[in-house]
Amino acid sequence: MTLSRRFAGAFAATATALTLAIVPGALTSSAAAACSDPVGASGDMQALAYSQRNSPVSSGTGLHMTTTGQVNRNDGGVSATTQTTNTYWGIGYTGGVLVVLKNGCGDPIGVTQPLKFGVAAKGEFWSIADRRDYWAQPMPDAVTERTVSVEVVHSRVANDRTMIDKYNEFQAVACNAWPAIRPGTPCPFPRL
Repeated sequence: MTLSRRFAGAFAATATALTLAIVPGALTSSAAAACSDPVGASGDMQALAYSQRNSPVSSGTGLHMTTTGQVNRNDGGVSATTQTTNTYWGIGYTGGVLVVLKNGCGDPIGVTQPLKFGVAAKGEFWSIADRRDYWAQPMPDAVTERTVSVEVVHSRVANDRTMIDKYNEFQAVACNAWPAIRPGTPCPFPRL
């Protein structure tokens, strides 16, 4: 880091500290405003591409999931392709996926409903041990135009509640953020 960047950073930090000393609550109000701002002009935002690969089962067991997709910031919606692969010879698996949309502060503001994809054991030549599934889900444009980052959650689905419980955790946080996005309207993410 150059000396001029260090001075600029120190100056910015000092200015922020002085502002906070003069105006109580300035940090919370400016941060909250920045968190709920759209990332660009409506109708003129690039799609946000994302990709994540995980091994949601303990290492060495063979289940791998990769989700690659995009968030359409202009018209709303999340689309993706999830590849579920089993390299284990002994048993098949079911994996789950959901996508969490986050604002500029890293807070969840939207979540897709969970999906499940099963694969057979690798040695079963008559079954599928590697599959790709395209999927898309609608999302309010008020959420997508504020999306700065995405978290893909992959998990082994041991029972029907596994992914539903994960979804409900993110849904609760997203619904708490919803009044800052669209005051006076009900949260668009149902509890499962």
